[in-house]
Amino acid sequence: MKRQLGVLISDQVSRAGILVPASELMAAEERGRIARRAQGLPAGTPTHIQHDMHRAIGWTFTLGHFIDGSMVRAIGMTDEVETDKEKADLSELAAKYWEWIRAEGGEGVKDELSEILSPRSLDGATYERIEAFAVSRPGIAVELYPELFELGRDAVDKDGLTDYRALTKRMRQLQPGVFLDPERKLVLFAHRYFRRNQSHKNKLNEYFLRSFGQTANEFIALTPRLRLDPDLLGHADSVLPLLELEHWHGPKFSDDVESIPSGSTEHKGDDRTRFFEGVDKTQFWWKSPETREEDGTEVMYRTFEVEELIDNVSAGLLGDRYACRYVHAEYSPAASAITHFDGAIRAYPALEYFERIERNIDRAGKHSEYTKLFRFDGPLPVDRWKRLLSDYFRGNPLIPEYLGASPEDFASSVKPTTSLVISDEPEELSAFIALAHDQLTSEIGIDADPAVLPNGKQMAAVETGCGAVHDYLSSKLDLSTAMAIEPVDGTLNLARLGFAASPTFPALMSEVVAGVAEALPLDVKEFGLKRVSVALSWPFGDMIVLLSLRGAPGPLISALEQLLSVIDPNEAPSKWIEPLSALVKRLAPRSTPVMDFWDVTEGLLTCRREAGTELSFRMPSQLVGKLIADGLMKAAPI
Repeated sequence: MKRQLGVLISDQVSRAGILVPASELMAAEERGRIARRAQGLPAGTPTHIQHDMHRAIGWTFTLGHFIDGSMVRAIGMTDEVETDKEKADLSELAAKYWEWIRAEGGEGVKDELSEILSPRSLDGATYERIEAFAVSRPGIAVELYPELFELGRDAVDKDGLTDYRALTKRMRQLQPGVFLDPERKLVLFAHRYFRRNQSHKNKLNEYFLRSFGQTANEFIALTPRLRLDPDLLGHADSVLPLLELEHWHGPKFSDDVESIPSGSTEHKGDDRTRFFEGVDKTQFWWKSPETREEDGTEVMYRTFEVEELIDNVSAGLLGDRYACRYVHAEYSPAASAITHFDGAIRAYPALEYFERIERNIDRAGKHSEYTKLFRFDGPLPVDRWKRLLSDYFRGNPLIPEYLGASPEDFASSVKPTTSLVISDEPEELSAFIALAHDQLTSEIGIDADPAVLPNGKQMAAVETGCGAVHDYLSSKLDLSTAMAIEPVDGTLNLARLGFAASPTFPALMSEVVAGVAEALPLDVKEFGLKRVSVALSWPFGDMIVLLSLRGAPGPLISALEQLLSVIDPNEAPSKWIEPLSALVKRLAPRSTPVMDFWDVTEGLLTCRREAGTELSFRMPSQLVGKLIADGLMKAAPI
């Protein structure tokens, strides 16, 4: 098993213009842990290569939420499978997880769908939770909406594409590619070939479908057509946005199509593209200028074709078939515009595909199962066409590469919501909130670590600083049986203090935090402390909350003094993470890129010490006497 630590998400505006507040990030973790525990599932979710539900690669879980002067980050760990046994175990666990996700809250919706669709049979139907809770059965949408699917109908062309303007006049688009029928309270979807792996288990290509809709709305002279999914219907009240945290966008490049030489070319994917996107190569072909007669006038045009050749069979197709995205366009020099543009899937059985992949596009012929997905007829500006082209081939970097994108073209156009001063100076203050399935049994306790004496005997050791903080904690706790650790190199990582549910909670916690805050300045002066961490824990339902604060003594002490006026230990962390973040930003507003997530795997945020750092211990006289009496230590001669 390979483990990777990283930032999963933050509360800042993403490149896609999406902002998830810290309170919702925290609430999602709270809900998820509670729900998964009830199902016998571990915390976290399956991890899939490029959001493809057919390509599970590991399991990702949140360690906690890191707060500094710039943002709140969810820090997580991904366990990536390597061995066959690990892959089999992941497959079983992921299947159990998705079975639960599809069933969660779906029984009532399933019953309503059955009632709406009655008397049509749902025998053999399957159910998915995608953009909506949906039922899948061959031809189910055609049975209810033949006028949008059947050839010969006014709104359907010879290729089975639906007139987009007729569709949106009758139905309301809730999301790109998701259309509401308000009368039946059902939703129709764009065809599943707009999904990764051509599968109902994956999200629609929102990038292209949004660009498609925007283009149709902005360019009235165009005739847009779109293929709908004949096998899928969704429940209107269950529609929710699916969030995929990736950023795909097209490049800025020359629009001088006429200067592009005729002929075919091929761009080969690198190892990263082949692994994440499954794209082996992409072939492009500009044909020489041609002429034809239209309305008695001879017109000149150029034809463009592009086909993406992939590495893996498509899970959404029956048999070992390779579904390759394909585009065809015509350019008019007279109009300086694209006048026809369509996209399709070319599906190849394995043997035919192995022959196709060895040929250039200009010599490949048309030996595939061809399914057209969309079409535009009419003048389309070249820059908009390139936007659509790039979005249709979402995830394939060979398209913008061919079109001449420079690295600068991939910079985000989304501006941050706040202006922060970036500094390379050391971090002044940060916090970390984690949840754990554990219990606290003592009204107040302190975490001890084992320390090995020269004779091999293990003793409990707690880092208290051996100064004013130690003296204060000794008034609240029995520290007589543990060795105390002194600060080293100006660093104190105070051992975690735990407070169980009791009649004195949370008043005792508030009292102790205030006492530590009052004692710390004395230790700062005595030991020359430069960095300090303080950790607390307390109950939250059948879990515990783990809260750590770390930083320079000044801001840290100020944070401790105000802590219990900002957080409420009787409330879920999602209720107070925003005020805590505001406190950290107020005390240490500078945005410092922090990569030091030391000890977060243990639910802690501590000040890092170099490996091999020698620690100094002090033993209480009571403990020394006991060790001498037990023969484990000799008294020094006077």
